[in-house]
Amino acid sequence: LTGLRKNVPPHVESAIHRALEKIPADRFASASQFAGALAAAGPAGRPRRRAPLPRILAPLVAVALGAGLLAGWVLFGRHQAMPAPYRRWSLLLPVTAPIALTGPGPLGAWQSALALSPDGEVLAYVAPHDGTTRIVVRSLGQDTTVVLSATEGAYHPFFSPDGKWIGFFSGNELRKVPVAGGSPVTLLKVDRPVGAVWAARDSILLMEHEGFNLRWVPTSGGGSDSTIALTNQFGTPDLLPGGRWAVGQLSSGQLATLSLDDGRLEAITRRGVLPLDSVKQADLLMGASPKWVASGYLVFGTGDGVLMALPFDGARRRVLGQAAPLLAGVRMEEGFGYTEYALAQDGTLIFVPGANQNYGRIAFVNRNGTLDTLPFPRGSYTQLRLSPDGRRLAVQRRDALMSGEVVVLELETGQRQRIAVEGNYRTFPASWSPSGAELLIGLWDPIQFLNHGARLYTLGGVPLFDVRIRGASYMNIAPNGKDFVFSDWRTGELFLRSLQGDSTRIRVPGRGFAASFSPDGRWLSYGSTDGGIAVSPVPPTGAVYQVAERGQQPLWSPQGDRVIFRDGRRFFDVAVSTTGGFRVGRPQLIAEGPFVRTFAWNHSIAPDGRLAVVVALPERSLRELVVVTGLPGELGRVAPRRD
Repeated sequence: LTGLRKNVPPHVESAIHRALEKIPADRFASASQFAGALAAAGPAGRPRRRAPLPRILAPLVAVALGAGLLAGWVLFGRHQAMPAPYRRWSLLLPVTAPIALTGPGPLGAWQSALALSPDGEVLAYVAPHDGTTRIVVRSLGQDTTVVLSATEGAYHPFFSPDGKWIGFFSGNELRKVPVAGGSPVTLLKVDRPVGAVWAARDSILLMEHEGFNLRWVPTSGGGSDSTIALTNQFGTPDLLPGGRWAVGQLSSGQLATLSLDDGRLEAITRRGVLPLDSVKQADLLMGASPKWVASGYLVFGTGDGVLMALPFDGARRRVLGQAAPLLAGVRMEEGFGYTEYALAQDGTLIFVPGANQNYGRIAFVNRNGTLDTLPFPRGSYTQLRLSPDGRRLAVQRRDALMSGEVVVLELETGQRQRIAVEGNYRTFPASWSPSGAELLIGLWDPIQFLNHGARLYTLGGVPLFDVRIRGASYMNIAPNGKDFVFSDWRTGELFLRSLQGDSTRIRVPGRGFAASFSPDGRWLSYGSTDGGIAVSPVPPTGAVYQVAERGQQPLWSPQGDRVIFRDGRRFFDVAVSTTGGFRVGRPQLIAEGPFVRTFAWNHSIAPDGRLAVVVALPERSLRELVVVTGLPGELGRVAPRRD
């Protein structure tokens, strides 16, 4: 107030600030307390002494002042209201309705568990219920929690611009439900959604098909208005000013903007906003779940659960400063790192405390389910590949900004060797040669979902030859050392091909990913596109055998008598026989725990049958959330803009 009118006494300004607090416990308990604070000067000021107001008039003065404040709000608009002070406090959810993190979305990836209404007054989150989930709404200004009926299976809630509706996914459907309660409305069927945002023009921007399709969905129902096919995966969208562009992330973790008119993508980098094909390694600005703040910033998650602030002109799509840490200790999910926070237009932010679930310790899972942790620091490890003799583990390791490199870990000595790859590539260890003397390294575009083949390296880091192939994923060298199997990353079609020489592709029946050879090279197991585990003979005969109805990323035991696979955070094995045909037993649970789960290989098998895995930190309380108010002022302090 004193910034607008210099003669307002300090104690009056303090009293009004307290009267406007969002949390009831922080306000005055009664109008008489408010009036008393207005009448009595505090220690910070020395106003001219006045006779105290008669007790009978004090409530009337308070009511009149409150009415005047309300009238001013209506007449002059909310934008002239005093900014909320920067505060941080904990919100405890009911014992009967904790938050259900990641929800039942595909692999738990790209999905959020909470949302804030645009005015910052109402929280919506997903809570567990009888083996599934439901949406719960809670007022931040009152201690009231309401379960929205008929929202079973809900994940990824988001608000309408007027705060009256909540959109959400349930199974393979996009739905909406009134915040005040009522029957949900199904809008349309969806295919592997990776985010949605409710636009002001009564339509919902939907990213589906794992981020390769942009769709506009009318909120009145009746199907999709239009669909635009993208060349790269794009998820976690948030609208920028004007409604013609969205900000989000690519599957590589690179921040990006998306044209909602034609699907054009641009990278948000350290050098500014650039075309995707002109980005170099030094330009990378990796992050997850970026959100636009009206004061001119992007907020996004990165590293081990850190929220960053980036000065950004949303209307002109221009970077206006350096990214700087804003908050630490924020939970980020596995896969593509969806950051569990929500942001309102008034600058209120709420987040789930925790860490990056992609970070963990490398350990062995024994046959009895116990863990032996290896002496390597906690970090972001993925694409685990054990050498045939079990002495070395090749991994992709990401740093705080999520830029990856290939590292070979010596399990006996604890030494680490980085494999330097020449060229502007994002790299990962694909497969060891049968001798264990060479490592096949996959070569990808730094930020785009474009595979440029692979390169075979010696353990000394000497390149031997390139495998020229496009669009391949999950490459695995056969036991004969001459052939390899791979999947088309778009269609899931499986192929066999020679490492050198003949580039003819041999089609394997069925569709799937993460194929692995049996020890004798006569069989392939893979995670089929229908969600189960399948096996096909080599050379292909057309036969496809189902091993399990659910599961991903199967491996063979060293003896070839079992198939080991994961299903979420659980590992199973199933006995198989390949003598005189193919026979399969029933899957048996090996272990269940906080194992990191992503689309890449997160486990590998040793010669003694143990599994190398990555173990995340145990879950923190699922009842505690953290609320932050007054964010615009804090953003300006930690990350100054250069307008």
